[in-house]
Amino acid sequence: MLLEQFEQLQDGLKFGELTAYWKFLDSVGCSRTTGWRWRKNRWIETVPIGGRPYVRREAIDRFLARAQAGEFAKVPCRQTEVVV
Repeated sequence: MLLEQFEQLQDGLKFGELTAYWKFLDSVGCSRTTGWRWRKNRWIETVPIGGRPYVRREAIDRFLARAQAGEFAKVPCRQTEVVV
């Protein structure tokens, strides 16, 4: 889902070597809170410039490849039984 959204929006946006992290999050439809969590868990690597986070193009590609591979998927904590 995330990769599909980004690929659709990527045609209209031209990302250079460095992109503002918030601009990247807006392009994939994620909130700043989600972006903060990704950075906290070190799922995506950002570069601080002037107190603002930027992301490199190769970091975006690496993150999207890992997400598509299911690396960030969680296993459910408990199984619920379906009563028929």
